[in-house]
Amino acid sequence: ARAFSVSARATRFDPARFAAVPAGQLDGTITASGTLAPAFDVTAAVVLTPGSRYADVALSGTARARATRSTAKDIAVDLHVGNATIALSGAFGTPVDALKYAVDIPRIDELRAPLARHAKWTMPEPVAGSVRARGTIIGDPRSPGFTIDAQGAQLQWGPGLRAKSMTLAGSLAPGITERGRVGLDTRPLKLAVTAVELVTPPVDIKSLRFAADGTLARHTAKLDATGDGMDVDATVTGGVREVKRADGMPDFAWFGSLDTLTNRGTHAVRLDAPAVLEVSRDRLHVGSARIAV
Repeated sequence: ARAFSVSARATRFDPARFAAVPAGQLDGTITASGTLAPAFDVTAAVVLTPGSRYADVALSGTARARATRSTAKDIAVDLHVGNATIALSGAFGTPVDALKYAVDIPRIDELRAPLARHAKWTMPEPVAGSVRARGTIIGDPRSPGFTIDAQGAQLQWGPGLRAKSMTLAGSLAPGITERGRVGLDTRPLKLAVTAVELVTPPVDIKSLRFAADGTLARHTAKLDATGDGMDVDATVTGGVREVKRADGMPDFAWFGSLDTLTNRGTHAVRLDAPAVLEVSRDRLHVGSARIAV
Protein backbone atom coordinates (compact mmCIF):
# COMPACT_ATOMS: atom_id res chain seq x y z
CA ALA A 1 0.00 0.00 0.00
CA ARG A 2 1.18 3.52 -0.81
CA ALA A 3 0.84 5.13 2.61
CA PHE A 4 1.51 8.81 3.24
CA SER A 5 1.27 11.48 5.90
CA VAL A 6 1.46 15.25 5.46
CA SER A 7 1.15 18.30 7.68
CA ALA A 8 1.45 21.84 6.32
CA ARG A 9 0.81 25.45 7.26
CA ALA A 10 -0.15 28.13 4.74
CA THR A 11 0.25 31.90 4.91
CA ARG A 12 -1.40 34.04 2.23
CA PHE A 13 -1.61 30.99 -0.05
CA ASP A 14 -3.12 31.77 -3.47
CA PRO A 15 -4.57 28.67 -5.19
CA ALA A 16 -4.86 30.60 -8.48
CA ARG A 17 -1.08 30.28 -8.85
CA PHE A 18 -1.45 26.52 -9.33
CA ALA A 19 -4.88 26.02 -10.92
CA ALA A 20 -7.52 27.80 -12.98
CA VAL A 21 -9.54 28.92 -9.94
CA PRO A 22 -10.37 32.31 -8.39
CA ALA A 23 -7.61 34.12 -6.54
CA GLY A 24 -7.38 33.93 -2.78
CA GLN A 25 -5.28 34.58 0.30
CA LEU A 26 -5.62 31.59 2.58
CA ASP A 27 -4.10 31.19 6.04
CA GLY A 28 -4.35 27.93 7.95
CA THR A 29 -3.24 24.33 8.31
CA ILE A 30 -3.85 21.01 6.64
CA THR A 31 -3.11 17.50 7.86
CA ALA A 32 -3.72 14.32 5.91
CA SER A 33 -2.77 10.66 6.13
CA GLY A 34 -3.79 7.35 4.62
CA THR A 35 -3.20 5.35 1.45
CA LEU A 36 -3.45 6.38 -2.21
CA ALA A 37 -3.18 2.89 -3.76
CA PRO A 38 -4.32 0.26 -4.32
CA ALA A 39 -7.25 1.55 -2.24
CA PHE A 40 -7.76 5.29 -1.81
CA ASP A 41 -8.44 5.92 1.89
CA VAL A 42 -7.49 9.34 3.25
CA THR A 43 -8.30 11.14 6.50
CA ALA A 44 -7.81 14.90 6.29
CA ALA A 45 -8.42 18.00 8.37
CA VAL A 46 -8.28 21.64 7.24
CA VAL A 47 -8.31 24.80 9.36
CA LEU A 48 -8.79 28.21 7.71
CA THR A 49 -8.08 31.05 10.11
CA PRO A 50 -10.06 34.32 10.16
CA GLY A 51 -8.61 36.81 7.68
CA SER A 52 -8.51 34.32 4.82
CA ARG A 53 -10.23 35.32 1.58
CA TYR A 54 -11.22 33.40 -1.54
CA ALA A 55 -12.98 34.77 -4.63
CA ASP A 56 -13.31 38.18 -2.94
CA VAL A 57 -15.16 36.65 0.04
CA ALA A 58 -14.02 36.22 3.64
CA LEU A 59 -13.52 32.51 4.37
CA SER A 60 -12.77 30.70 7.63
CA GLY A 61 -13.63 27.52 9.49
CA THR A 62 -12.75 23.87 9.89
CA ALA A 63 -13.37 20.70 7.89
CA ARG A 64 -12.43 17.08 8.41
CA ALA A 65 -13.45 13.74 6.91
CA ARG A 66 -12.29 10.27 6.00
CA ALA A 67 -12.72 9.73 2.25
CA THR A 68 -12.54 6.73 -0.06
CA ARG A 69 -13.25 6.70 -3.80
CA SER A 70 -16.99 6.37 -3.19
CA THR A 71 -17.71 7.38 0.42
CA ALA A 72 -17.02 10.05 2.99
CA LYS A 73 -17.19 9.24 6.71
CA ASP A 74 -16.77 11.21 9.92
CA ILE A 75 -17.62 14.45 8.10
CA ALA A 76 -17.46 17.56 10.29
CA VAL A 77 -17.57 20.93 8.52
CA ASP A 78 -18.06 24.37 10.09
CA LEU A 79 -17.47 26.96 7.39
CA HIS A 80 -18.00 30.73 7.33
CA VAL A 81 -18.36 32.19 3.83
CA GLY A 82 -18.79 35.93 4.04
CA ASN A 83 -21.86 36.44 6.20
CA ALA A 84 -23.06 32.86 5.64
CA THR A 85 -22.38 29.72 7.66
CA ILE A 86 -22.44 26.10 6.47
CA ALA A 87 -22.27 23.10 8.78
CA LEU A 88 -22.14 19.42 7.76
CA SER A 89 -21.88 16.31 9.92
CA GLY A 90 -22.24 12.59 9.35
CA ALA A 91 -21.46 10.38 6.36
CA PHE A 92 -22.33 10.09 2.66
CA GLY A 93 -21.99 7.42 0.00
CA THR A 94 -23.82 4.26 1.13
CA PRO A 95 -27.49 3.37 1.74
CA VAL A 96 -27.06 3.53 5.53
CA ASP A 97 -25.36 6.95 5.58
CA ALA A 98 -26.92 10.23 6.69
CA LEU A 99 -25.43 13.69 6.24
CA LYS A 100 -26.88 16.51 8.33
CA TYR A 101 -26.66 20.06 6.99
CA ALA A 102 -27.32 23.54 8.36
CA VAL A 103 -27.13 26.68 6.24
CA ASP A 104 -27.61 30.27 7.40
CA ILE A 105 -27.44 33.20 4.97
CA PRO A 106 -28.33 36.46 6.76
CA ARG A 107 -27.87 38.60 3.64
CA ILE A 108 -28.24 36.97 0.23
CA ASP A 109 -27.24 40.17 -1.57
CA GLU A 110 -23.68 40.01 -0.22
CA LEU A 111 -23.10 36.72 -2.07
CA ARG A 112 -24.56 37.81 -5.41
CA ALA A 113 -21.45 39.46 -6.87
CA PRO A 114 -18.91 36.67 -6.15
CA LEU A 115 -21.34 33.94 -7.25
CA ALA A 116 -22.09 35.73 -10.50
CA ARG A 117 -18.44 36.55 -11.16
CA HIS A 118 -16.71 33.29 -10.21
CA ALA A 119 -19.37 30.56 -10.20
CA LYS A 120 -20.99 31.98 -13.37
CA TRP A 121 -24.44 31.85 -11.78
CA THR A 122 -27.00 33.97 -13.58
CA MET A 123 -28.68 36.00 -10.86
CA PRO A 124 -31.09 38.91 -11.30
CA GLU A 125 -30.70 42.37 -9.83
CA PRO A 126 -31.66 42.94 -7.08
CA VAL A 127 -31.60 39.91 -4.80
CA ALA A 128 -32.24 40.29 -1.08
CA GLY A 129 -33.39 38.58 2.10
CA SER A 130 -32.23 35.93 4.52
CA VAL A 131 -32.43 32.13 4.36
CA ARG A 132 -32.07 29.46 7.04
CA ALA A 133 -32.20 25.71 6.28
CA ARG A 134 -31.74 22.51 8.28
CA GLY A 135 -32.06 18.90 7.17
CA THR A 136 -30.48 15.58 6.28
CA ILE A 137 -29.42 13.85 3.06
CA ILE A 138 -30.08 10.14 3.44
CA GLY A 139 -28.91 7.04 1.63
CA ASP A 140 -27.17 6.11 -1.60
CA PRO A 141 -26.24 9.17 -3.73
CA ARG A 142 -27.71 7.46 -6.82
CA SER A 143 -31.20 7.84 -5.31
CA PRO A 144 -31.02 9.73 -2.02
CA GLY A 145 -33.74 10.76 0.35
CA PHE A 146 -33.87 14.01 2.28
CA THR A 147 -35.45 16.08 4.99
CA ILE A 148 -35.61 19.87 4.88
CA ASP A 149 -36.86 22.65 7.13
CA ALA A 150 -36.21 26.09 5.63
CA GLN A 151 -37.32 29.66 6.23
CA GLY A 152 -36.80 32.85 4.26
CA ALA A 153 -37.54 36.46 5.19
CA GLN A 154 -37.81 39.69 3.17
CA LEU A 155 -36.94 37.78 0.00
CA GLN A 156 -36.47 39.38 -3.41
CA TRP A 157 -35.46 37.79 -6.70
CA GLY A 158 -35.22 40.40 -9.40
CA PRO A 159 -37.56 43.39 -9.74
CA GLY A 160 -40.81 41.42 -9.93
CA LEU A 161 -40.64 38.58 -7.39
CA ARG A 162 -40.56 39.07 -3.62
CA ALA A 163 -42.06 37.71 -0.40
CA LYS A 164 -42.27 38.90 3.17
CA SER A 165 -41.70 35.35 4.38
CA MET A 166 -41.62 31.78 3.07
CA THR A 167 -41.28 28.36 4.69
CA LEU A 168 -40.50 24.94 3.24
CA ALA A 169 -40.71 21.65 5.12
CA GLY A 170 -40.52 18.23 3.56
CA SER A 171 -39.14 14.74 3.45
CA LEU A 172 -38.62 11.96 0.90
CA ALA A 173 -37.49 8.40 1.66
CA PRO A 174 -34.39 7.14 -0.23
CA GLY A 175 -34.76 4.96 -3.30
CA ILE A 176 -32.00 2.51 -2.42
CA THR A 177 -31.72 0.60 0.87
CA GLU A 178 -29.32 -2.08 2.09
CA ARG A 179 -31.55 -4.61 0.29
CA GLY A 180 -31.43 -2.75 -3.02
CA ARG A 181 -33.78 -0.45 -4.94
CA VAL A 182 -37.27 0.16 -3.64
CA GLY A 183 -40.39 1.00 -5.61
CA LEU A 184 -41.80 4.49 -5.96
CA ASP A 185 -44.86 3.28 -4.06
CA THR A 186 -42.75 2.61 -0.94
CA ARG A 187 -41.05 6.03 -0.83
CA PRO A 188 -43.11 8.29 1.49
CA LEU A 189 -43.29 11.93 0.48
CA LYS A 190 -44.32 14.99 2.49
CA LEU A 191 -44.08 18.63 1.45
CA ALA A 192 -45.46 21.86 2.94
CA VAL A 193 -44.88 25.38 1.59
CA THR A 194 -46.19 28.68 2.93
CA ALA A 195 -45.74 32.25 1.72
CA VAL A 196 -46.87 35.62 3.08
CA GLU A 197 -47.21 38.72 0.91
CA LEU A 198 -45.90 36.99 -2.21
CA VAL A 199 -45.59 39.43 -5.11
CA THR A 200 -45.26 37.97 -8.62
CA PRO A 201 -45.54 39.61 -12.05
CA PRO A 202 -49.09 38.32 -12.76
CA VAL A 203 -50.62 38.53 -9.27
CA ASP A 204 -50.08 39.64 -5.66
CA ILE A 205 -50.83 36.90 -3.13
CA LYS A 206 -51.52 37.77 0.50
CA SER A 207 -51.07 34.23 1.76
CA LEU A 208 -50.32 30.88 0.15
CA ARG A 209 -50.32 27.35 1.54
CA PHE A 210 -49.37 24.19 -0.35
CA ALA A 211 -49.19 20.67 1.10
CA ALA A 212 -48.54 17.25 -0.45
CA ASP A 213 -48.66 13.86 1.25
CA GLY A 214 -48.40 10.23 0.16
CA THR A 215 -45.72 8.35 -1.75
CA LEU A 216 -43.84 9.23 -4.91
CA ALA A 217 -46.14 6.88 -6.83
CA ARG A 218 -49.38 8.17 -5.32
CA HIS A 219 -49.92 11.43 -3.47
CA THR A 220 -52.45 14.20 -3.00
CA ALA A 221 -51.79 17.93 -2.84
CA LYS A 222 -53.83 20.94 -1.79
CA LEU A 223 -53.30 24.63 -2.57
CA ASP A 224 -54.93 27.61 -0.85
CA ALA A 225 -54.18 31.18 -1.90
CA THR A 226 -55.76 34.54 -1.10
CA GLY A 227 -55.01 37.98 -2.46
CA ASP A 228 -56.46 40.96 -4.30
CA GLY A 229 -59.68 39.69 -5.84
CA MET A 230 -58.80 36.03 -5.31
CA ASP A 231 -59.63 33.26 -2.87
CA VAL A 232 -58.46 30.06 -4.53
CA ASP A 233 -58.32 26.45 -3.39
CA ALA A 234 -57.38 23.47 -5.49
CA THR A 235 -56.57 19.78 -5.05
CA VAL A 236 -54.62 17.39 -7.25
CA THR A 237 -54.00 13.65 -7.14
CA GLY A 238 -51.27 11.82 -8.98
CA GLY A 239 -47.84 10.29 -8.89
CA VAL A 240 -44.46 9.81 -10.50
CA ARG A 241 -43.92 7.04 -13.06
CA GLU A 242 -40.85 5.79 -14.85
CA VAL A 243 -41.02 6.47 -18.60
CA LYS A 244 -38.70 6.30 -21.60
CA ARG A 245 -37.54 9.34 -23.52
CA ALA A 246 -37.52 9.50 -27.30
CA ASP A 247 -33.90 8.31 -27.29
CA GLY A 248 -34.82 5.27 -25.20
CA MET A 249 -33.22 6.52 -22.00
CA PRO A 250 -35.21 6.11 -18.75
CA ASP A 251 -36.78 9.17 -17.19
CA PHE A 252 -39.57 10.15 -14.81
CA ALA A 253 -42.86 11.96 -15.39
CA TRP A 254 -45.84 12.96 -13.25
CA PHE A 255 -49.35 11.79 -14.16
CA GLY A 256 -52.49 12.81 -12.30
CA SER A 257 -55.55 14.99 -12.26
CA LEU A 258 -56.73 18.39 -11.13
CA ASP A 259 -59.60 17.25 -8.94
CA THR A 260 -61.01 20.54 -7.66
CA LEU A 261 -60.47 24.23 -8.41
CA THR A 262 -62.50 27.07 -6.96
CA ASN A 263 -62.04 30.83 -6.85
CA ARG A 264 -64.45 32.71 -4.61
CA GLY A 265 -62.86 36.06 -5.40
CA THR A 266 -63.83 38.82 -7.82
CA HIS A 267 -64.02 36.45 -10.79
CA ALA A 268 -65.68 33.35 -9.34
CA VAL A 269 -64.92 30.06 -11.11
CA ARG A 270 -65.41 26.38 -10.29
CA LEU A 271 -64.09 23.22 -11.91
CA ASP A 272 -67.09 20.98 -12.61
CA ALA A 273 -65.11 17.80 -13.41
CA PRO A 274 -61.53 16.60 -12.87
CA ALA A 275 -58.99 17.41 -15.59
CA VAL A 276 -56.10 15.15 -16.61
CA LEU A 277 -52.58 16.50 -15.97
CA GLU A 278 -49.25 15.21 -17.30
CA VAL A 279 -45.90 16.81 -16.54
CA SER A 280 -42.56 15.61 -17.94
CA ARG A 281 -39.16 17.08 -18.65
CA ASP A 282 -40.26 18.71 -21.91
CA ARG A 283 -44.07 18.45 -21.89
CA LEU A 284 -47.05 19.83 -19.97
CA HIS A 285 -50.46 18.41 -20.91
CA VAL A 286 -53.80 19.55 -19.49
CA GLY A 287 -56.83 17.52 -20.52
CA SER A 288 -60.25 18.93 -21.29
CA ALA A 289 -61.91 20.67 -18.35
CA ARG A 290 -65.40 22.01 -17.62
CA ILE A 291 -65.33 25.28 -15.69
CA ALA A 292 -68.37 27.10 -14.37
CA VAL A 293 -68.12 30.90 -14.21
